[in-house]
Amino acid sequence: YFDFGWHLLIRPAARRSPRPSIQAIAVQIDGGSGIGLEVEPEGTGISLQTNTWRLLGQFGYLYPIDRLQVGGLVGVGVDVLSIDLNSVLPSSRIVYVRLGPAMAYDIVPSFFGFRADFGLRVPFAFGSLEDAYGSDSSGVGLDAAVTFDGRLKAGFTYAFRFIWEYYNLPLHLGVLQLALHGLQHERPRNGQRRQRHRPRDHLSASIRLVLVAVGGGVLR
Repeated sequence: YFDFGWHLLIRPAARRSPRPSIQAIAVQIDGGSGIGLEVEPEGTGISLQTNTWRLLGQFGYLYPIDRLQVGGLVGVGVDVLSIDLNSVLPSSRIVYVRLGPAMAYDIVPSFFGFRADFGLRVPFAFGSLEDAYGSDSSGVGLDAAVTFDGRLKAGFTYAFRFIWEYYNLPLHLGVLQLALHGLQHERPRNGQRRQRHRPRDHLSASIRLVLVAVGGGVLR
């Protein structure tokens, strides 16, 4: 599917202070939405309308050392998967805290640069996943991004961004699932009761997402 994304990096004090330690303060906002995404459960022939969108706001510090900038960012984000009602996967709204290091290097100053980001995501809200699998659900996420960007003499900016995102969500079965799939008994011929195998009280789900973004703009 296609994905529309945007990236905004602001240096609030870049022109207000000559001190590099002040210029290093940064505010970054990332967002995006899936376009034309559909899900078709195997063997059903039914197409489920699906929408995705994400938003991440961060506050960080990227200290300049000659051509190199080093630092990190911390913020709060949300990843939303909205899917038609079905019996397999509910919609989700994962709200998380993200923190991680960042590094940028001007290969050709002002015209071609490189940036690398790595982050740890700690979800604290899961939306409808909590209703389906219980409020004890937890998880962890990781992300990494590599960006090549720069500007042209005509005044245009460009960027190529490669993003990898991963979630590992050990989802606990809710009360309803335990009631339906809990202990079952059968009576053998000898009259003794035998307990069947109890299903696991949690499920493990992994979500991987790889994005390639191309962007541009105009310098003013």
